[in-house]
Amino acid sequence: RQNQCVYSADGIHWTTYDGLPQMGMAGPRLCDVTILFYDDDAREFVQNTRHIFMTAAATRSQWDRDESFARPYEPDYFASYNQRRVWQSRSADFIHWSDPVLVAACDEEEDNLDESLYGMPQFKVGTVHLATVGVFRAVDNEMDVQLLVSRDGLRWQRTMKRQPFLAPRGEGNWDAHMVSMTSPPIEVGDQLYFFHGGTNFHHDWWLVGAREGIDHPETIDPLGCGAGFGLGLATLRKDGYAGLYANQYRTGVIITRPLISMGTQLEVNARCAPGGSVRVEVADRFDQVAEPCNRDNCDPLTGDSVAHTVTWRGNPTIPTGRDQGMFWRKLKFYLHDAELFSFRFKDLVEDQKQFKTEKEW
Repeated sequence: RQNQCVYSADGIHWTTYDGLPQMGMAGPRLCDVTILFYDDDAREFVQNTRHIFMTAAATRSQWDRDESFARPYEPDYFASYNQRRVWQSRSADFIHWSDPVLVAACDEEEDNLDESLYGMPQFKVGTVHLATVGVFRAVDNEMDVQLLVSRDGLRWQRTMKRQPFLAPRGEGNWDAHMVSMTSPPIEVGDQLYFFHGGTNFHHDWWLVGAREGIDHPETIDPLGCGAGFGLGLATLRKDGYAGLYANQYRTGVIITRPLISMGTQLEVNARCAPGGSVRVEVADRFDQVAEPCNRDNCDPLTGDSVAHTVTWRGNPTIPTGRDQGMFWRKLKFYLHDAELFSFRFKDLVEDQKQFKTEKEW
């Protein structure tokens, strides 16, 4: 089968491109499970995908193909690493792509020996990159979804101590054994919508279970055992990926690093238990309070809001401007039986001198 590249200006009328896309030294070849997106900052198309040689180990162990679906995994031996991983390739024209570089893989310190990674859609929240990745466990033959975080979109870390961000729900459910995500969330009102796939089938027992001697309905009658595949919707509060919580007995204090902003108001995403509260104090980088935005003047948030505008005795205005030296801010949050998810400055003052010297900063 010969692959071809086609393009269209309207999504209806298509033209065949003379030639094939080139993935760096890999040529016109990639493996499967490709997720494509556009990087607005870099103005590049990006593929999170598999390398054509991603499981072609430098040395091959002697094994009988009839005994297992995949080659044995050899710990502490990088040359025979054969787990599925995520690679990234970039292009400005969709034809000439960079050499795929490894961006996410299981390791031997934290992951189980039978785990591999499947697909990785990534997106940005502010300046932070987030991604969801499918984690396949070969022994159980199931897949869940974990959350990754990155500062640059290339070097990733697992979150939540590698616990599932979205997990299969077990027997009796349509998504009993596998779930997967292939797209970023959609913001709808105060929530994030995560559309995801799911199935009550295992990953590959239908394919190789019989020859491996697995006694399960999926291996005996794959087409007649009631396999179900579907599209599901999982929801999360806006910016609810992580939170900092303080209980009712001790006030939690969160102090940010010095931040640069010309915003004149502060918006907070937080949730308070009955009787709980969130107060905020604004200071400069030398810890001098930006009056009147001190703790005592702050009107507390006492409910649940994804976009609460903080006020100090009814006034939401924060001193700002280069003349006052208030483009640098430190925020001090005081939490009582409450959880803080995110914050942002808004209503920015227009800066007539956008380009500043190192001395000014």
